[in-house]
Amino acid sequence: MESIGRMLAAFDHRRKLMHVRLNQIPGVSCLLAQGAFYLFPNISSFGLSSQDFCARLLEKEKVAAVPGVPSVPKATSGSATPPAKKRS
Repeated sequence: MESIGRMLAAFDHRRKLMHVRLNQIPGVSCLLAQGAFYLFPNISSFGLSSQDFCARLLEKEKVAAVPGVPSVPKATSGSATPPAKKRS
C-alpha cells in the first residue's frame, strides 16, 4: 500500500506541475482538476479547432496531444437521446 501512496503523490505532483506550466504559455488557460490527472487547457485564443491545434503542435513542436473532441454526442433541444440497444 505504501507504493500506491508514492505513486499517487507522484501523479499529483505531475498534475500540479503541468497545470502551472500550461498557464505560463501565452494564450493558454487551464483549470486545475480536482481528483483527476487529466488537464484540459483552453486554447480558444488561438482560433483553431482542437484537432488543428494538436496537428500544429505535433508538426512544429514535436509534442503529441489529444484533441478535446466530445466522445458522446450532445443532446440538442427538441431531440431525444436514442435508446440503448437491448441485448439479445
